[in-house]
Amino acid sequence: LADGLVMPNGIAMTNDGSALLVCSTATSSLYKIDLDGEGHAAGGGARVVQNDLQGGPDNIRRRQGKDTFLVGLGSKRAAPFSLVQLLSPFLTLRKLMSLVDLETSTALIPKAGLVVEVDADGQVLHLFQDPRLNAYWVSEAEEHGGYMYLGSWRTSFLARAKL
Repeated sequence: LADGLVMPNGIAMTNDGSALLVCSTATSSLYKIDLDGEGHAAGGGARVVQNDLQGGPDNIRRRQGKDTFLVGLGSKRAAPFSLVQLLSPFLTLRKLMSLVDLETSTALIPKAGLVVEVDADGQVLHLFQDPRLNAYWVSEAEEHGGYMYLGSWRTSFLARAKL
């Protein structure tokens, strides 16, 4: 369907099946891949529809009964820039960074409890945030029964927040 994506991590289909949304953790962006009636890429493959999610998206889920999506941000972009984003175009440098142990690398990443809601065109509609950081490094958000359930790529919690 697409190639040349940088660290694609998370995929969701629109309600009508006409497109896929794909998160890019390294570039803090969201790609959209339009699909034809047979599920093949249409219109030239992946295109960036959101290039500034303010953190590293780790997964994406379609909200129940809506054509909007919840994106867990596993980290917040550090000011004035993100080392991950800076290195994203350079595969060799990214591979070298992967040699750094997990404890050291996560110590350099700002903690954040963030989930963004986007529409099928990548527009940010809402930012859900935990300012006390009870739930951070969010990797996934699932909605059910008026609550948002959260998971983390790095910590040992599952959380539930009333919407």
